[in-house]
Amino acid sequence: MAILALDDLKTKMDGQHGVSHAATSLLNIIDDPEATRDEVSYLVSVDQGLCANAFKYANSAAMGSRREIESISEIVDYLGFNTLKQIATFVVAKSFVTDNELWFQSVFIANAAKRIAKLLNEETHVQDHSYTVALFLTYGRAILKNYYKSKFDQIMKLDDYFAQLDKEREIFNYNHHEVSATLLAQAGLPKSLISSISSQAERDSKGFTRVNAVIELAAALLHLEGKDEDAVKQAISQERVTKLVERFDFSELKVDKDFVDELFKEAKELVNI
Repeated sequence: MAILALDDLKTKMDGQHGVSHAATSLLNIIDDPEATRDEVSYLVSVDQGLCANAFKYANSAAMGSRREIESISEIVDYLGFNTLKQIATFVVAKSFVTDNELWFQSVFIANAAKRIAKLLNEETHVQDHSYTVALFLTYGRAILKNYYKSKFDQIMKLDDYFAQLDKEREIFNYNHHEVSATLLAQAGLPKSLISSISSQAERDSKGFTRVNAVIELAAALLHLEGKDEDAVKQAISQERVTKLVERFDFSELKVDKDFVDELFKEAKELVNI
């Protein structure tokens, strides 16, 4: 298949996103700081798939609940409204990123981004938004895999996330962040989410925020499963990472093998929800 310009890919994908109206409405409600528990609970409950996955997530080992959660209101009562919003975001993102390998990438980067943001004492909105943005980033990569499998496989042979991004731009004249932003905007997702995903593709621009920087730091750890301490040190000392640390004053960042191993363990628990 000939490589499509991004606008042509958008036209081809029009109406093919395959997610419910409740799912897109839910994300827009969650993005509203004045959203109520009743609004979020209702939108989760009216979509059978979202509701089933919400309970599966709430009762998973990752949530650590001491009792079985049996209603949406119980998720709020026992785990908190912010946790309900996190669960809702997770299950909506999963309905977009249906490829298992790429969903693991999304979950790993999202969880790692939130953990790193917490380590850096970032404000709560940075922690939460970095998690949300990262969950949706690989949607564009899933589209590239679907339409250009051989080229996608060529890109994935590169054992470095940043090298993969560069190769995507070389082959397609855009990378998967740009695909994600374009197609998720078409699907009606929140403007704040689209804006942050768009900025992820423009790391040297003024629009590249602390959220984007935290996500990129998390992505730098994606290929370190089972690697030793030296490999971890090498990953966080590469130029793209050290420039981010200097630019955003992330001098408090401390990453070692134990931390990376924890991230992979957590992601494997979450991805099976």
